[in-house]
Amino acid sequence: MPRRHLTLFLFGKFFLIGAFTWGGGYAMLPLIKRELVQSGLLSDDEFLEILALAQGLPGAVAINTASLVGRKLAGLPGQLAALFGSVLPSFFSIVILAFFLFRATDTTVVAHFFHGAIPVVAALILFAVWDIGKAVVKNAEDIILALLFVVLLRFFHLHPLWIVLLGGVYGVMRKK
Repeated sequence: MPRRHLTLFLFGKFFLIGAFTWGGGYAMLPLIKRELVQSGLLSDDEFLEILALAQGLPGAVAINTASLVGRKLAGLPGQLAALFGSVLPSFFSIVILAFFLFRATDTTVVAHFFHGAIPVVAALILFAVWDIGKAVVKNAEDIILALLFVVLLRFFHLHPLWIVLLGGVYGVMRKK
C-alpha cells in the first residue's frame, strides 16, 4: 500500500476506533489489535512491543499506541494521522456533549445513561486484559510473573514504573 494511502487508512481506522469505543485507552486496544494485526500491517509480536512501549510512556495508552503504530507504519505523516484520528472523535464528542449538557434541564437522564454505561466500560477493559493477556501469558512462568506483579501492585502498592522496570530487567536476565 503506498504511504499516502496508508496514512489515510490509519487516520480512518483510528478515527472509527476512537468514535466507537467507550471506556478509554484500554477498551480501544482489542479494536486496534484486530484492525492492524488481522489486516497484516503488524504481527502479534510487533503489536505487543508497541503496546509495552506505549504503556511505559507518559500519557494515554491509546494515544501513545496510535502514535507509535502510525510512526512505525508510515513515518511522521502516519504518526500524525493515527494520532489525530484517535483524538478527534473524543474532542468532537466533548464539544457536542458540553453544548447539549449546558442546555439540558434534566441532567438526571444523562446521569442515568452514564451510570448504565459503567458496566459496559468495565466489560471492555476486562476484554482487553483477557485478549492481550492470552497473547502474552504463554506458560506457567509467565502466569507466575503476572500474578507476582499483580500482588506487588495491589498489596505492596509498588508504582507501575517499578513493575515495568522489574519486568524489563527480568526479561534481559532471562535471555542471557
